[in-house]
Order: sequence, then structure tokens, then C-alpha cells
Amino acid sequence: MLIHASIVIDAPRDDVFDILTEYGGPVRLRINPSLKSQIVVERRDNVVVCDNEWERDGKRIQQRRKYTLFPKERIEEEVVDATTGMIRVITRLEPEENDQTRLTLESEYRFAGIWNFLSRFAENQLRQADESLLERLKEGIEAEFEEADDEG
Repeated sequence: MLIHASIVIDAPRDDVFDILTEYGGPVRLRINPSLKSQIVVERRDNVVVCDNEWERDGKRIQQRRKYTLFPKERIEEEVVDATTGMIRVITRLEPEENDQTRLTLESEYRFAGIWNFLSRFAENQLRQADESLLERLKEGIEAEFEEADDEG
């Protein structure tokens, strides 16, 4: 199952890409409050592997993710060793007018057994979760630029 969600961010594409790919840095924690830690375990060419820890609904979730970077337009993210649940996310960045960026998420989910049947009912909730994530990222990224403007 593929879920698409999109939002326009009031910041230039190259800058948005740089912020999104600052793996292991404090800005990653600031722009996504549910991300509690991110440790880079490997960095080779255009591939970065991170151990991530999120907090969602009071639960801690730990996952290793592999990020393949296609500067400055696409990030392909996969959950290492995942066979069910969310297995991949493709983030696309497209320049818009007035130095804005359209950020689009394509999240791929794979379910087995009864969960495959129930996933059809959960599709709207999964889309809402991605849209909520995009809203938080937009606020966080735009706040980074407001801080830079305040310092300048």
C-alpha cells in the first residue's frame, strides 16, 4: 500500500534538503519532536545508515534506517530488515515559486495476514499520520529559518 502526502514549505529546496539530511545532528531532533535520538552508524558515498529512536503514543520505537540521497531532489529511506509495517519512504523535493519547496512523502506499507485485510480500513489514518508529520516538519524547518533571520 502506498500513501502520498504533500506540503509546501516556505524555504528554498536546497536548504530544505540540507536540513532533512543532517543525520545525527541536533536540527533533526528539533524539526521532528517525536525523534528522540539518531546515531549515524555508517556513511558511505550517498548512503547513510542511522539507528533512530522515536516516541509515539507514549511508546519508544527503535529502528535502523538506510537513507539513500539523490541531492537535492530525493531521499529514499528504508527500514532495515523490515518485512511488514512501514518499509520504505520516498521524500521528493520540488522547487516552487518564491523560494518555496513542495515536499512530498510516498510511504510504502506491507501487511500480512489479517493486517493485510485491516490495512484497507487504516489507510486514511496512515495518510493522516503522514500529513501530521509533514505539518510538524514544515513548522520545524521554517522555525530554523526564522532563527537564522533573527540572528542575522
